[in-house]
Amino acid sequence: MKITNARERKEFLQQYFIKLEKWREYDLNLFQDGNEAAEAAMEELQKQLAVMRDEYENWLPVVPLSRCPFSGVTVDYCIDLLGLDGLWWNYDAPVRRTEELPPTYFALDGAVTLKGSIDLAPFLCKPGAGVPGVLPRLLNQPEIQAVISSFPIGDHQGYVIFYFAEDAPEDMVRVNTWGTRLYTFLDQENMVRWGDYDLNINEYDFELSRWIEAGKLHWIKPGDESLTLVSAVEDCPYIGLKGNQELQRIERGEVWSGETY
Repeated sequence: MKITNARERKEFLQQYFIKLEKWREYDLNLFQDGNEAAEAAMEELQKQLAVMRDEYENWLPVVPLSRCPFSGVTVDYCIDLLGLDGLWWNYDAPVRRTEELPPTYFALDGAVTLKGSIDLAPFLCKPGAGVPGVLPRLLNQPEIQAVISSFPIGDHQGYVIFYFAEDAPEDMVRVNTWGTRLYTFLDQENMVRWGDYDLNINEYDFELSRWIEAGKLHWIKPGDESLTLVSAVEDCPYIGLKGNQELQRIERGEVWSGETY
């Protein structure tokens, strides 16, 4: 089915999850007794699931999320903001479309304040801490600055934190792209490279004012479609937020927290 709105997205995901659970059931039966009928059914479901993942990827909207503090270029990013049950948020196998990013892009991190009902999805979701924090390991580098913006994610409140760099050392360890288990970047030959770095909650600083005052962190007012960068502590809506300062995990409607991912 084609996805054109939130209702169709919800119906699409429900159908996908039913097929996925059936595939897992066949996989278990095949492991236990080598059932040939299960193998054939499993292969058919694999094809259907692959087609549905392509449909979801093609549907994913590109959203203006941030702005580079060095060049002023807007960052348009492919993301599912309708709920944490979207395949975009599947930690182990995210379905995402790669968009062209500014050459100053360095890393993407984020946080989500969970509100209302918890999204039911049969995969692991790691949306970050419950309130936004920054990573001193990155911001202490003279080449790096960050920008925080915010958007609803279904019933929840999401915080997007982009890190930008001018002439950052190529061998500098980044952080896993928000909600996934690895990060990618372009090297000096414009080749895609990848790495992984699992965060510990102790690496975060939730006291944002010091970084704003130091000129290392900028912010965008919630709902500001112009994505105007603000570099003042006064009236910053991201300072002093109350919430869970632990890294969150979600799976099948259950939420738990811990120091590391």
